Amino acid sequence: DVLMQKVDSSLLYYEQSLAIFRDYESNLNNRGVLLYTFYFDYLEALDLFKNSVHVNPRYKEGMLNCANSYAKMAEGLFEIEKIIGGSDSTADIDKAVYKQFVSLYKQDELYKTFAITKQFELNIREFSKNFSRDQLGFQIVTNAKNLNSLSETLKNSAFVNVMSENVSKFIQVNPQGIINGISQFNLDLFEQLVVKNNISKEKLRPIISSLKQQYIDSAKASFSKTHDLSEKDKNIYTIEEKFAILLNEYQWLISIQEKFIKKFPNEQHGSQYIQIGNAYLNLKNRDKALEFFQKGVQSFKKEKEKLRLKAQRSEEEENRLNLLNRELDNLKKFKQKVINGEI
Repeated sequence: DVLMQKVDSSLLYYEQSLAIFRDYESNLNNRGVLLYTFYFDYLEALDLFKNSVHVNPRYKEGMLNCANSYAKMAEGLFEIEKIIGGSDSTADIDKAVYKQFVSLYKQDELYKTFAITKQFELNIREFSKNFSRDQLGFQIVTNAKNLNSLSETLKNSAFVNVMSENVSKFIQVNPQGIINGISQFNLDLFEQLVVKNNISKEKLRPIISSLKQQYIDSAKASFSKTHDLSEKDKNIYTIEEKFAILLNEYQWLISIQEKFIKKFPNEQHGSQYIQIGNAYLNLKNRDKALEFFQKGVQSFKKEKEKLRLKAQRSEEEENRLNLLNRELDNLKKFKQKVINGEI
């Protein structure tokens, strides 16, 4: 509560500042960051980020946050796809149903609701590492109450009561049941919305797929512009890579790693080759996967040998050497499983 009071005070400050000087790009961005981070309001945040780069087209932070927001909007649709199943992307789209669903997703803040329940699941997993069973139940219910305040849809769907019942039912015998309960809650919530709005699931599937792809394409374009604005910033690749993995966008993941390798040719690229190999494995291209796993092994071996030959190594270098040994051992076993058709 204290944290959110500070967040609200900061939001008010930026609102008042922007009322005086509406074209201050860093304040537009900072207000957006608060809405994105603490309120899961990716859509309103996106408007602020877009305004910041409209004011200053070379404003890297605003452009990167545009990319993050588009990716988060796609992530919400990806969560819905997992509930109702994928679709044939070539299927015809009913324009009336499309308009109806976009309204639900945006105006009724369905994207925010699924982002909050996803964060709740992540929080539970983190709580499980740090609290005993007796403490865990209290932490989960308290967190549910805090998150509930951020979404009218959650409030109207008795989110806290449902999660409290799950805690009482599963906390001692099977904490995983609490997480399963979140998935069931999302399913029930979506079923209610479909029934309430008289929408056909079959008509929804291609719409969700299409809308998700639009957000992914916008995210890619914004990431590309961010790379152009800050060519040497490796962290941008890491952020983009995270979203590609979360969204199971393996061709996107491959292109990110290829761009990194091309941009930084003088570095060891073992990690990038392994990521490309994993992407091809998920795309069912076993030969390509093995090719890039081998490239990863060669790169790791080269890096390892360079470290091994150093007369003196720092603690960081020693840790890296140990990590490379473990990675090479794991890769050897993993490659063999791929060759044997076990993976």
